[in-house]
Amino acid sequence: MTGHRQSGLSAASLVIACAIGVCGCAATSSSGRLVHKPHLPTAPESHQVSPKVKHPEKLHLAYAKLQEELGNLAEARKSYEFVLGEKPKSVDAILGLARLDQLAGRYHEAEQGFHRALELAPDDPQVLDTVGQYYAGRKQWGQAAEVLQKAVVASPTDATIRQHLAIALAHEGDVPAALAHFAKTVGDAAAHYNVAVILYEDGQVEEAEKHLLQAVIKKPDLHEAQVWLDEIRREREAKSLVAGSTSSPSARVEELPPPPLPASPVIPAARETAPTGHPATSSSGSQPSPPLPLPAVPQTPEQLEQLKNSMTPAQFEQWQNQLNQLR
Repeated sequence: MTGHRQSGLSAASLVIACAIGVCGCAATSSSGRLVHKPHLPTAPESHQVSPKVKHPEKLHLAYAKLQEELGNLAEARKSYEFVLGEKPKSVDAILGLARLDQLAGRYHEAEQGFHRALELAPDDPQVLDTVGQYYAGRKQWGQAAEVLQKAVVASPTDATIRQHLAIALAHEGDVPAALAHFAKTVGDAAAHYNVAVILYEDGQVEEAEKHLLQAVIKKPDLHEAQVWLDEIRREREAKSLVAGSTSSPSARVEELPPPPLPASPVIPAARETAPTGHPATSSSGSQPSPPLPLPAVPQTPEQLEQLKNSMTPAQFEQWQNQLNQLR
């Protein structure tokens, strides 16, 4: 983020629910660092695919996404390239390779891939969102907002895409528009809180304080907002004491450790109340399913397909989530 970082507050990581696919988050990791993983068995070369497989490119695409999610990028690239060999206009494979180029710092090649995907699917909201996230990762907020606006038009009910747009608009300086989009996904109080976090990271501390105050007024039990508000005020008082002690060398201001700040400052895309006025139900409020025994990572695309067929869709999704926690 740009702007002055204030002492006492750690850099707030913007944790957004990535409901647009298992690989969207890998493309725009807030840390920008690759997690080293144990070596996984390699995918078969194209000539090793069983002749009984009717659509090997589909298996390789699923395998590539899995390997990308696990951080095994070399294996992911092999399978994405295999898919493009079978289907040169596969948007998923083009986007996958573009994300890998982005992670490797080959931004020119990545941008070419993203533009190619847009040419093939100009109105696809997931493609638009992925490209918008690429620009956001490069802190090109104006371009990100422009592409994400189109994504929201294409899929107005997608809360995650709308949050991505709100973040880009807040960084770009269009706070009223950012508040409006945040409010549609998380409610008014959390909208002010989210904007405050972004403004703080951009060095606009006074403006951030105003929005934190609004968040607390609108929802007094929004603990995260109160913690940040108290910390900003504590920092101001400490600076005032330091400034006053310059005329008295014997005066000493004790450095107090900052209070623990929320690990996930930006509230995920879940409304405070449902559109009908009833409390919203979310996955966090339901009884969690017991964890599945973690099967071995598939060694080939065919094994991945067998594993998927052996589970219900909900179990397969839970298995993928368990793999994410190992990253």
